[in-house]
Amino acid sequence: MGLMSTRRRRQGACPPEAEQEAGAGRPCSRPPAGDKVVDVPHWQDHPPLPATWQRCDAGILPLWWDRLCSQTSQQSAALFAAGLFTEDRRRPIAQWYNPAYDSALLVAPETSPEWPVQRFGIFYAPPGGGFTQIHSAPHEWHPREPRKSPTEFDAFQGAVAEAERFLQVEMYFV
Repeated sequence: MGLMSTRRRRQGACPPEAEQEAGAGRPCSRPPAGDKVVDVPHWQDHPPLPATWQRCDAGILPLWWDRLCSQTSQQSAALFAAGLFTEDRRRPIAQWYNPAYDSALLVAPETSPEWPVQRFGIFYAPPGGGFTQIHSAPHEWHPREPRKSPTEFDAFQGAVAEAERFLQVEMYFV
């Protein structure tokens, strides 16, 4: 099911016969009598992000540069992900920050603008220091074919959804 697709969500309780058909703890297979069925975007089915993570997309946090430089030289850091952390110019980005643990998560373009295939990367700065790239499904698009699927928007939304799932899992280990 795509990110922008919808699912049918029922409002109200299941009729007893539908509840028996579905089994205990499972959703009804048909709407309750007299209640309306509402189309809800698929992304609304995901649990909310943990409260400690704050979304901040205004500009790339200095934390990224500091963490990358602590692991490599400044020269290597400047070249990483096509200069992503030296020049705050590549958009769109999605970024989350956890001030309680001084950790962050970033979705941003990781390839040079001149490459024929562009890709969004997911970068993680864990609590206590360090820097890593999350290896995930490729979130790519072809800029020479901007209307062909997947588009830049599709790739970005896919990477953001995967990053949010990562944050849900990450909270179990912190």
